[in-house]
Amino acid sequence: IYRGKLWQICSGSVHKLETQPGYYTSLLNQKECSPTVEAEIGRDVTRSLPHHPFFKVGDGVNQLRNVLVAYSRRAHHIGYCQAMNIVAATLLLYMSEEEAFWLLSTICEEIIPEHYTKGLQLMGSVVEQQIFTELIQTYFPEVKKHLEEIGTPVEMLTLPWFMTF
Repeated sequence: IYRGKLWQICSGSVHKLETQPGYYTSLLNQKECSPTVEAEIGRDVTRSLPHHPFFKVGDGVNQLRNVLVAYSRRAHHIGYCQAMNIVAATLLLYMSEEEAFWLLSTICEEIIPEHYTKGLQLMGSVVEQQIFTELIQTYFPEVKKHLEEIGTPVEMLTLPWFMTF
């Protein structure tokens, strides 16, 4: 119950929600959205936590689509990037649709903007994976060696993790 509220307070997104009433709804009411972006979002919403009951039954998928479309309309310079769907889906498990929108906006624009930059999508994750791989080599060389022996790069195992923070 408190996790979502705590995230909103610590991030500052709660203040955006309180100071801009009606903004989220106005974004949803806009008709303009790139057909490419809408198609991408449409593909990804059904892949976001597909086994979770919230996204199987009820309005979970529609709420997720709304949050992602509204954000793409808010931030034309970013649009929609990979992993936004997983982040937004997770947020929706702990808060309302509009609260999730404001926290997603805060994450993408203020907390980790390097992860969500048009044309450089996933750049933050790529850099973090390189650092993580070096740390594995330094502190757990036996793990690194084993992964090399079985032909599995560290990055293959960690990409989903770094895509969502």
